[in-house]
Amino acid sequence: MAWGQDGSSGQGAGSGQTSPSGAPTQPTTEQTYQQEQRALAQEMQGLLAQGATPQQVQAWQAQNAVRLAAQQQRAQDMAAASLTAWMAHPLSMISEVQIPEGASPEMTDFLTTRADLHNRLAQLHNAQTPNADATFQQQNQAEIQAQTQRAAVIATQATPQAALPVPPPLVIPADATPQVRAYLVLSDQLMRERIALINQYVSSDPVTKNAALLQWQQQNADRFKQLQSLMSNLNPPTPN
Repeated sequence: MAWGQDGSSGQGAGSGQTSPSGAPTQPTTEQTYQQEQRALAQEMQGLLAQGATPQQVQAWQAQNAVRLAAQQQRAQDMAAASLTAWMAHPLSMISEVQIPEGASPEMTDFLTTRADLHNRLAQLHNAQTPNADATFQQQNQAEIQAQTQRAAVIATQATPQAALPVPPPLVIPADATPQVRAYLVLSDQLMRERIALINQYVSSDPVTKNAALLQWQQQNADRFKQLQSLMSNLNPPTPN
């Protein structure tokens, strides 16, 4: 593959485009970026397909430093243009807040305040206030902090859940070895105790439920080690 004087392969974007009248037209930044990105990707794929070493890849990157830098600049220009377009587009106001039936007071306050904060930001944005985001953060610092606290409370509020079903009685095969029998019995006991504990805390908040499960696991650490040991003995390592 032949490289240009600037390290390019001669496959750069921006060639061959014409207007309806037949006159050449200048491609947009996005078109140029996409075409050049495809060209760079194809060249890199070609190098890798030929089994290029890391040193050869680094050499290719050095040879195409100008093209790669131009791509980075195009990406920044597109991001800036997108932000400018967003700033010029007005934000709609929220006129009605939908509160779910049975919502807790914290959820109601959270949804109401969220709509109010959105409208405050929309007013600053639509007025094209300089540094609207920073101004919004400064003016509503207390409300934003309160929203964070409400979200933390909502996260700990229990969602009604159904109790786990109790499995049928354990059936041990008649030809089970003593090791298999011991493993099945202990595994069944631990499973049933865990289900019973979960059902005991089915209406509790997640923090309380997780703390109870953790405490139970710690209290039964020796039994879990025993279960792991029994399972290991069922599958002895294969000799080399």
